[in-house]
Amino acid sequence: AIGRRHCINKTRTNRLNVKRCRAALYTELRLDGDRCRGKGLIPSVETLALGFLRKLRLKSLKSATSIVRGIVPLEVADYLLNKKRKEILDLEIRRNLSIIIEGDKSMIPGESDIMIK
Repeated sequence: AIGRRHCINKTRTNRLNVKRCRAALYTELRLDGDRCRGKGLIPSVETLALGFLRKLRLKSLKSATSIVRGIVPLEVADYLLNKKRKEILDLEIRRNLSIIIEGDKSMIPGESDIMIK
């Protein structure tokens, strides 16, 4: 079978890439405590920020919403305001509302609070 090409199984390749990406989204934690919720791993700041943005999009779908206030851990707030500012502004314009994001240094990773006014 000289000159015959073998095709790569795309499904298997995608699964391997997903496993690699998923591992990169978590950082290892070797201490016991509430931060990891018993998993031994804590989500990265990027993962927490993206999860919060998903929640924010869902909560802002309510019809009588004019102001949405989100409280997240300080690192997540920094990431959102510095790296995801465009997405937040697009959401404000599309849904005609104001989004306020505050950082709280007493919150542990994974905690967030969304208040609608």
